[in-house]
Amino acid sequence: MIRGSLSAPGWPRGLWWRSSQLQRLAVTGVATTVGLVLSGAALFPPVARPAFLGGATTTTDSPHETTTADSAIPVVPPTPEDAAITVTTVSTVAQFEGVDSAGHAVAVRVHGIVALTGCWSAESTAQAKQALLGKHVWLVHAPAGQAHVTAQVLLPDRHDYALTMVHAGAARADTGPGQAAFAAAEADSQHDHRGLWGSSCAPTPSAGSTTTQTTPTGSTTTTSAQQSTASPPPATSTSDEPPVTTTSGDGHARVGQPCSPEGATDVTAQGQAVTCVRGPGGNDRWRKS
Repeated sequence: MIRGSLSAPGWPRGLWWRSSQLQRLAVTGVATTVGLVLSGAALFPPVARPAFLGGATTTTDSPHETTTADSAIPVVPPTPEDAAITVTTVSTVAQFEGVDSAGHAVAVRVHGIVALTGCWSAESTAQAKQALLGKHVWLVHAPAGQAHVTAQVLLPDRHDYALTMVHAGAARADTGPGQAAFAAAEADSQHDHRGLWGSSCAPTPSAGSTTTQTTPTGSTTTTSAQQSTASPPPATSTSDEPPVTTTSGDGHARVGQPCSPEGATDVTAQGQAVTCVRGPGGNDRWRKS
């Protein structure tokens, strides 16, 4: 008799035949569920986050590690009205281009952030390319059918792109209303020395000094508050002596005309004596004595 034949089945087949119908249904259900899970994992692999957001150091001159906790960046589910595009070109951390599902080109200005200039701008753009280039992203509340839009951008993992880049120290928060979340992310990034804030060219203003825009070579120009203080005006002396009055008698004085100094005396062409008197408006004018 051959092992495994219908007349002499192996132990798995025998166990199956000896089981009840309910047990067979349970086994079938579990097998189906496992198969669907494995198929979904193969068809929709998890979206990988850029290396600089996973705990890797972003600059070689920073002694600090840059770690971004996903919990600090909210996950925003896109809606059917939000346009989805594939990013083709990244100009700066705040500007990129892509194509929509119909193949139309779209230039995007990212809401809420401004790109770095000068020192560390190249690193910022490189990190933006890691996060965006070749990826499918959503444009929240973007006007449909326009070639140039300003919009909130969601990454493939549904995290807000602008907040992600500010939190990583790769962008600066823009100014204006509704920027509280971006300002908090920037403060957190600065506190933890991430990205720009962990590099050698990070702005480090101190008490009594003002730091200007950094240069491409990484140097900064600092103006000391003590050096920029204006020299005090020369001291003026005062005395308790009464103002000197003069009497010319040349006949050039006219009643109501400006005069100086206060208290001076003169005569008009008609021989009328006049005195220089301070008026209600603070101006000295000739008045009849």
